Amino acid sequence: RRLGGVSWVAAAYANRHVLIRNDEEVLSASLAAADYPNVPSSKSSPVRRAAVTRPDAPEATEAGRSPLIIQFAASGTTTGAPSTFQFGEFYLLSGRGTNTPVFVVDDGVVVVDPARSGSFEEIRAEVARITDKAITTVVNTLAHTPDPENLAGYPNLVDVVAHENAATAMGRMNLFAGERTRFAPTRKYERELTLFAGRSQVDLYHFGAGPTDGDSVLVVPRFRMAYLGDLFPSKGVPLIDTSLGGSAAAFPETLVRVVEMLEETGVTFVVPGRATPPTAQTILGWLTVDDVREYAEFCRDLLAIVQDALRAGNNVDEIVANLELPERYRDYDLQHARSYVETVVAELR
Repeated sequence: RRLGGVSWVAAAYANRHVLIRNDEEVLSASLAAADYPNVPSSKSSPVRRAAVTRPDAPEATEAGRSPLIIQFAASGTTTGAPSTFQFGEFYLLSGRGTNTPVFVVDDGVVVVDPARSGSFEEIRAEVARITDKAITTVVNTLAHTPDPENLAGYPNLVDVVAHENAATAMGRMNLFAGERTRFAPTRKYERELTLFAGRSQVDLYHFGAGPTDGDSVLVVPRFRMAYLGDLFPSKGVPLIDTSLGGSAAAFPETLVRVVEMLEETGVTFVVPGRATPPTAQTILGWLTVDDVREYAEFCRDLLAIVQDALRAGNNVDEIVANLELPERYRDYDLQHARSYVETVVAELR
């Protein structure tokens, strides 16, 4: 993927070297550690850990912060004939309970919801491990509370993107007052927005209220991939923030529209907002549109069960203690059940 060329020949292995060729050149890549005396072992690992948050570092231990991990996810796809092959790179930065997609595009690097994963200094250091390109675009798929001052560490930042509801919510948080105005979202949208063109195209969609009223789906057509953020955080009870316009009652229908879009656009795999990604296998086979469809059905069934229990006169404690879901959802996490039931109670009132 670094050279941008295609090889149809299987690699060969001999004398601790991998050899690969096409019709123009032969490459030899050494797997012998002795050939890389000046390269730290962390840089030769397929899963790289940010040096600023090493788990054995005193400051990391004191802060109780786990390391960020960046892993390669995809390097291109085809949409038809061999002549349509396109190239690029997609990585996933994870750790601390959130996932942050990182896209290396023609004009720079796009980072999605970076403030949820760590400081901008940490993220910038980790991105530097995979590319020399500058971070030029930050995409917010939901309203959150980043420290705008950290954006000053991105001197090449061109755009900060957010749905108009998310941008309004962040504005109410007084994050972008005074001199920090230049860190406010520069591009806002109501329903859809396309960033870049050609192989670098990134599409954003908004379908209504969910965990907040500013959550968006990010789709990268060339990878047939979608990032759902908190619209599909993990397989478990959703966290609804009504102070930011979230709605447990509206969420199932919003997810139905999300699934319809994923099917129409040909998405084949999805990245959730919070679930821990696999590190011993390719991320391409991790979660699919079928998983999102099941999650939509889970949210619909969960809402109906809680509503029926409330109408039957049960209080929050009783509903949480006796919450029973169909067997098909036995692997779903019920950790946030109380918060969810309280949200439904508030909405019914």
